[in-house]
Amino acid sequence: MKVKIIDFGTSQEFKIGSKKKMEERYGTPYYIAPDVLNKSYNEKCDIWSLGVILYILLVGYPPFNGSDDKKIIDAVKKGKYTLDEPEWDDVSEEAIDLVKKCLTYDPDKRISASEALDHVWFKKFAKADKVKKSLASKALSNLKNFRAEQKLKQATLAYIVSQCLTKEETDKMEEIFSAMDKNNDGMLSKQEIKEGYEEHFGVPIEDDELDKIFDAIDTDGSGAIDYSEFLMATMNEQQLMSKEKLKQAFKMFDKDGSGTISKDEIKEALGNLDEETAEKLMGEADEDDDGEITFEEFEKMMNKVVGVTAKPGSKLV
Repeated sequence: MKVKIIDFGTSQEFKIGSKKKMEERYGTPYYIAPDVLNKSYNEKCDIWSLGVILYILLVGYPPFNGSDDKKIIDAVKKGKYTLDEPEWDDVSEEAIDLVKKCLTYDPDKRISASEALDHVWFKKFAKADKVKKSLASKALSNLKNFRAEQKLKQATLAYIVSQCLTKEETDKMEEIFSAMDKNNDGMLSKQEIKEGYEEHFGVPIEDDELDKIFDAIDTDGSGAIDYSEFLMATMNEQQLMSKEKLKQAFKMFDKDGSGTISKDEIKEALGNLDEETAEKLMGEADEDDDGEITFEEFEKMMNKVVGVTAKPGSKLV
């Protein structure tokens, strides 16, 4: 089961160590930190909220409760919670310790994100099994050879990996990603890719080759490869590019169900692009230049340059 934290509509970047505190009061009663209620807070407010989520995941109910929002907020303001209920009998001491450190009332004494990731609970109970060498080697080979210069193709692949893949299809890739993600931050840095490549191939990867990998895969320009980008580049091409998945992706663009994709539909699907960008994306697939992309044109565009071009007699991983 994958747990996803969503709804970052009011989030903002905060420079760690900044003396200027945030003051706007945003949040949901169950998860909001008392320091946010007091309108003077820093990044540690997120640790409190994660502590609430961890508490719920462990025992099935929130630490601060009430019959309405006001009573929940009052409970959060007091910051008193219990770990004495019977449900906690089966929870490890390490997990309880992490909950306590996340739900520390004073933000200055509350654990930091990096300290939480380095907590003994993660170290003791994290999977220690090494991934199968042959599987990891195939994934890293795909990663090295991945090319997706066309933006329409990138958007389609991103949709497929986020919406069309089953748990069974992604399980092995998740194992490889987790094994390479040494600091457990959910991103692969250049150093982590470099170490993973050398571990599984026995030879170092050159810096310029590493730069090429990031240029091709780091589509959002974050400087690291997230899980979706990793899936997009390492999945078996036949699984990722099956006709069934391409049809699902095509329907995502074809909003009116007409059987073709128009420029306006591309603009709508990808977030109201400007006219010039939309025209460029249309040109990537609209071979007969009639202003509409058929499924046949869409499929041809997707299969033309995804992954590495196979040499005669070779077989793509």
